[in-house]
Amino acid sequence: MKSKVTLKELEEGGWQGLDADLGISLYEYGYAWHEDALLDDTGHPRYTLLVGIRVNEDCSYDLFEDAVINLYDYKYILASLGRDTIRRIRDYIGGGNLAYNPQSIYDIASYDGWSWFGIVGEYPIEVIDEEEEVEDELH
Repeated sequence: MKSKVTLKELEEGGWQGLDADLGISLYEYGYAWHEDALLDDTGHPRYTLLVGIRVNEDCSYDLFEDAVINLYDYKYILASLGRDTIRRIRDYIGGGNLAYNPQSIYDIASYDGWSWFGIVGEYPIEVIDEEEEVEDELH
């Protein structure tokens, strides 16, 4: 991924987030994903994640990093976490399972950090909201 990308490019590229508004998902939750067309060996989707790594003075995420995850990687992470940690994560999210999907990935990372998914802050990506920049210039 480029070191700078616009919110519009992500929206047009089919990126999704926890909120219906991709901007809210990125700037407030610090998380979005793209289901890649390439499936893994098991026929499951591969996800590219975009994760917030820095919060600005307005308490919004302003730098992100990307990572790719497939079902094999996800199972490895679950095995590495162990049963006790998985049980605590389930309690943390109010029950339910940790099926392979973007919500479960977010739940694990919210509890135990993004380093399991290769997010360490080394390759920052700036997501620019062009509409917000225009509004700021008008005021």
